[in-house]
Amino acid sequence: MWSWVKEFLGLDGQKYGRFYVYELLDPRFQPPRTFYIGKGTEDRMYEHEKETRRLLKRSIKSKGAAMAMSCKHKRILEIWDDGYEVGHEVVFRTDNEQEAYQVESRRIDHFGLERLTNETYGYKPRRIA
Repeated sequence: MWSWVKEFLGLDGQKYGRFYVYELLDPRFQPPRTFYIGKGTEDRMYEHEKETRRLLKRSIKSKGAAMAMSCKHKRILEIWDDGYEVGHEVVFRTDNEQEAYQVESRRIDHFGLERLTNETYGYKPRRIA
């Protein structure tokens, strides 16, 4: 990626770091399309699929649990139903959690909520008066 694009999107992070910003990708498109952006540590980016499996099990036992599925969970189910696996990509790493939240928010702003399954624009720090 061009350096100016990385700088504009706030992607000049480290190769290693405790915190990261990630994207979930829909592989049914070429190139794969980002459908969710998040900030995490450890294996957070894989938790969404685990959540989806738990919700799916609950919905089989109880009809009301299907209502608890977000657009993100429904997109994951659609991808699985079409025979694909969800893509995962780390786009930024840092040891500074505040910086990771800022990059997450910028990425969501860049794509726009209407193109993502995120429910909010991410973390917005409180302004100090």
